[in-house]
Amino acid sequence: MKKIIGSILTLIAVFSLAACGRNISTADLKANDWIVESEKSDYPSMILSFSDHVITFSIDSNNMESSAKSEMESIGEEFAKSIIDEMNFKYEYTLDKNKLTWKSDDKDNSEDETYLVGSEGKNIILTPEKISDSSESEKMVLKPIEKNKQNKKESNDESDSSSKSEKKDNSLLKNNKKFSYLATNNGAEKTKIIDQKDYATNWSDSSWSGVNVSIDEVSILKVEDFKDYSDEEYPAFIMVHFNIDNTSRDVGIFPEYATLNTNTGEQTEGSYHMKSFAGDLFSGSKVNGYASFPLTNLENVTDINQIRLKFNSSYDTDDFNDDNAYHEYDATIDLQ
Repeated sequence: MKKIIGSILTLIAVFSLAACGRNISTADLKANDWIVESEKSDYPSMILSFSDHVITFSIDSNNMESSAKSEMESIGEEFAKSIIDEMNFKYEYTLDKNKLTWKSDDKDNSEDETYLVGSEGKNIILTPEKISDSSESEKMVLKPIEKNKQNKKESNDESDSSSKSEKKDNSLLKNNKKFSYLATNNGAEKTKIIDQKDYATNWSDSSWSGVNVSIDEVSILKVEDFKDYSDEEYPAFIMVHFNIDNTSRDVGIFPEYATLNTNTGEQTEGSYHMKSFAGDLFSGSKVNGYASFPLTNLENVTDINQIRLKFNSSYDTDDFNDDNAYHEYDATIDLQ
C-alpha cells in the first residue's frame, strides 16, 4: 500500500520533462485515456482521463505481477486488486495557452502548481513551470490508450480486435467459465487447455437416506503448464459435475474426494479443489458443482471411455445398530 500511495504522490507532485511540439487543447486531453508508466519496476502504472475541468487518476492493476505463494495469498491479492480497481482520485484543472494549473485541496491555493503542456508525437508531455528540488523527480510521459480500455466496468462496446483477443485468452484455464477455479485455487495461472472432450451422462442414485445424487456431465481436459502450489505437475484432468438433492435429514457427503478409476488403468483421488459444493448438507439442501481428478498420463482425450467413482456419505445417530448411517456410492459411467 505504501508503494501505491507513493506512486500517486509522485505523479501529483512532479512532472519532469521539457514541453515541446504543437499546442494542446482540452479536446486533445479528452480524446484519449492516458497511461503513465513508472520507471520504478515495483510501482504500478497509472491511468489518466480528462473531462472539461477534472482529471481522474486510477491505478492500472492489470500488469501488477503476482507474488502469491499460497491459495490464501492469491485470494488476498485478488481482493486487493478489486479494491484498487475501484480507487480513483479527481482534481480540478484549468488549461490556458498550454499552461495546465493543477488545483490542490488547499483553500488558499498555496499548493496549486502550473505545468507547461506539450507534445512529442502522440504523447503529451507535462513539465512543471517551477522546477522542484525533490529527489522524487522522474521523467513522466502521458501515452494515449483507447478510451476506457482499462475500465473493467465497460463491456458493451467491444471491438472486433478485443473480441479476438478474448477468444485467444479463453485457452487459459483461468478464463474457462466452468473450470477457472482449478487454475486460480491452485496457483496455475499460466495453464492452458489444449484439448477437451465433453460428455452428457445420466447416472443417478436415490437409494440412500432420501439423498438424490446424479452426474450429468463429464469432461476430459488435456492441459499444459499446470503446476500447483506444491510444484506438482499434471497433464490432464477429469471433471465430473454432480447434482445433490438432500430431502430427508442432515448428512455428510463427499463426492469431491472420490476415488476415480479409468478404463486406461489409472486410479486417482479428487483432491484438487474447484469451488466447494458438498460436505455437511442440511435437510432440504440442493447443491451442484464440479469435482476434479488429476491424471498423471494421457495421450488423447478420447482415450478415456469409462470411469468408476467411489465416495462416502454418512449421518449422525445414537443408534449403534443403525447400519444405514454409513454409505458408499459406487458409480460406473460409460462415456459415449
